[in-house]
Amino acid sequence: MLALQMTSMLLVFISAGILFIKNNHDPAAQALRFLIVSITQLLGYLSACLALIYTDQSWDLVLYLLGLALSVLILQTSYLVRRLK
Repeated sequence: MLALQMTSMLLVFISAGILFIKNNHDPAAQALRFLIVSITQLLGYLSACLALIYTDQSWDLVLYLLGLALSVLILQTSYLVRRLK
């Protein structure tokens, strides 16, 4: 469980780095960065879920990671959409 949370934190920190390093407050550039972050996070979470499935971990862990991914993406999207307005 701790490894899943650390994986999620790593993905969040990578995403924050993509979004906020060399930020010039251009809405078009922010939208493109947001798209890159969303794709990076989705691929990261799905690859972690696939690793859990292939190593025969319990389905509770897989569903926990998918729920964690969904909650992170929803919170991040709502924050960034409000920020882009």
